[in-house]
Amino acid sequence: MQALEVGDKSLMNFRVSDKVKRSFDTLCKYNGSNMTNELIRLMRSYIDQEGIKIIQEQHNADEIKKLTSRHIKTAQKSKMDNDWYDDSKKSSKQSQRHGEWIKGDDMTWRQGG
Repeated sequence: MQALEVGDKSLMNFRVSDKVKRSFDTLCKYNGSNMTNELIRLMRSYIDQEGIKIIQEQHNADEIKKLTSRHIKTAQKSKMDNDWYDDSKKSSKQSQRHGEWIKGDDMTWRQGG
């Protein structure tokens, strides 16, 4: 598609099949319009529809970022608030193993069985 500037308007030149052009021209004439007016109307309609979609997608992306950051902060806070998740509050210490050796509560290594 090429464009030639004429004041605040541009002349557009693009390829379209003869059959589509004839059908479009016939329908425009039938409706009392012309191809230029209808193409401009179609472009404006497309801009309006797609512009709204893009704005909505940006809004959704911003909302997702907000929710994600809030969720991460909440998840980190709840991780610290819940006794079941805090390793320092567990009553039974997990034994350390190295091969068949086990480190006991008295910090000595014993051979496991």
